[in-house]
Amino acid sequence: MQIEKESAFFDEYIREEGEYDVFDEGAYKRLIGLIKKRLNPLPGKKWLDMGCGTGAFTTRLSKFGGLILGVDVSEESIKVARIKNQDVSFYCEDIRNTSFESGSFDFVIFSGVLHHLSEYEIIHTALTEAFRLLKPGGYIFSYDPNAWSPAMFLYRDPRSPFYSSKDKTENEILMNRKKLSSELRSVGFKNILIEGISGITYKKVPGKAVVLIPLYNFFDRILQYSPFEHLLGTFLIASAIKP
Repeated sequence: MQIEKESAFFDEYIREEGEYDVFDEGAYKRLIGLIKKRLNPLPGKKWLDMGCGTGAFTTRLSKFGGLILGVDVSEESIKVARIKNQDVSFYCEDIRNTSFESGSFDFVIFSGVLHHLSEYEIIHTALTEAFRLLKPGGYIFSYDPNAWSPAMFLYRDPRSPFYSSKDKTENEILMNRKKLSSELRSVGFKNILIEGISGITYKKVPGKAVVLIPLYNFFDRILQYSPFEHLLGTFLIASAIKP
């Protein structure tokens, strides 16, 4: 993985689009609800949002109270985040090796960023950094596209006849539940829970696929209430605790 290509991609994207914010409010409500359910956060805790981009999700964490920080490798994203979200502290750093002190945070959130790390060896490094940063009893939470999701396979897997590389970095992969669970265990996390989740609906996607958003959102909401959601949900949601 070449981190310079990742930062360059998003720097250019932000210069052209102004921000990175593709989910609709229903998606954010769903994710925040899952954090509340799994982490049961109390007010006054310290949060770190890894891969925060322009801060769309980071800002929504403020409903839990406490001190919130965001980290991203894209300088342009951090510039925008600082302007749009002045109550949050943002830093331009590599999530695999941050400058924060060990045991500084109660919660570390990976905001749709693990699937940008291209190889599980690199994902292991980022998870190890999160483990270092967390206090004992602290939680990790992540969300990323699910390799078992039919929609994600059709749109983002190179083997698909409908594959689109539009606005996709060369590092991106779809996340495998077993591999992610294995990496979390090997780092030292406990109480690992990983499941497919739907209802993560979009307001914006790149290229011609934008016309399919209403259809995708409709079927994703149906999947949310089906018995297949935990296997085929469009995103893998992972949580675990540092003992």
